Amino acid sequence: MQADEPPCGGTVLQLSVAEQGTTSAVRFRFSLALMAEGGSEKAALQQLKARLQRLRLATEPLVDGTLTVPPPSTHQRGSQVDAERRYTASTGVS
Repeated sequence: MQADEPPCGGTVLQLSVAEQGTTSAVRFRFSLALMAEGGSEKAALQQLKARLQRLRLATEPLVDGTLTVPPPSTHQRGSQVDAERRYTASTGVS
């Protein structure tokens, strides 16, 4: 299995599976990290929610069962006096 790393300018999910040998793969497990950034905690969480929705739609034909998504975590980058402070939100999907 090979997954390409997404570029910084957007979200890309590409998955390819190559089978070799006499036994075919019936199931496989995966784990992905999702991150988003925004000017406020709310904006970062909204962007993360949108990315999670796109991921759910993209993986729907591949998923047999339930996706596990833990609650997101958020943190602030930059100092309180920094005009360019940003917030990040992250979670995982497996």
